[in-house]
Amino acid sequence: MKCCLSILLSICVSMSLMSSGMSLLISLLALSAPSWAQSSKVNSQVSLTDDNVRKAAMNETNPSGAKASRASETQVTGMLKLQDPRPEIVNRSWVYFAGFSAQSFQANGRGQNSSGASFNLSENSSTLMPGVELGFLSAPYRQETWGLQGGLRLRASFASQSSPQVLRSGYRVDDARLNSTLWSGGILLRLTSAYAARWSFTVSPQYGVASYTQSSSNDYVDFSQSFAFDSMGYGVDYAFTKTWSLFTEWTQRNARNPGSLALQSDNLELGAKVQW
Repeated sequence: MKCCLSILLSICVSMSLMSSGMSLLISLLALSAPSWAQSSKVNSQVSLTDDNVRKAAMNETNPSGAKASRASETQVTGMLKLQDPRPEIVNRSWVYFAGFSAQSFQANGRGQNSSGASFNLSENSSTLMPGVELGFLSAPYRQETWGLQGGLRLRASFASQSSPQVLRSGYRVDDARLNSTLWSGGILLRLTSAYAARWSFTVSPQYGVASYTQSSSNDYVDFSQSFAFDSMGYGVDYAFTKTWSLFTEWTQRNARNPGSLALQSDNLELGAKVQW
């Protein structure tokens, strides 16, 4: 009987110890579970943060967020932007102008006709020679205090005056007229200053043709001759509105192979221009 009680008591103690061990194991697992879950969450957050950093670095090299198909579309901070200069050159705004002027002109030299008759043109008085001009200028190239424009211009001047002639026989021809014509074309440069916005200075080398033509009811006094010349003009313009300006220009002309004819070398012109 005592032996049976001892065996039963041993079995109860063993079951009690096993139950305590299981409770302890469960408690340890319950305590370690939050730490494992928190560690897994931290690792997930670290991976997400690394991915964002990688994307941010990629976005910095391509701010537009789109792949550029051409080099001209590339625009990266800190780098030069490639741009086709052709549209800027083709679509550049030009300034067009027209003007009219007047100058005092004196015909010089001797005119000769096919019959060998000679006429002294210097015997005629000076006359008023009106002129017109057309041209264009490029958009200004500007610096801080000055601007420069370049272009071309064409000029034409014409004068007609009475030129009575007395022949060797003493016969007088009163209806003779002398027509003087100047045609020229060349470069025009205009300089402007920020300190005097309404004023501009021009320089214009030109090449042209001068002609003298005398006509009358008496064919004996008729002749027509022409020759080439080059010139250099120095002018000052004053713009009193955005489109209208007054100008004066000093022109020095040099006749080339004029023969018996001559050309007045220095002329002062006054006129007005309109530009658009």
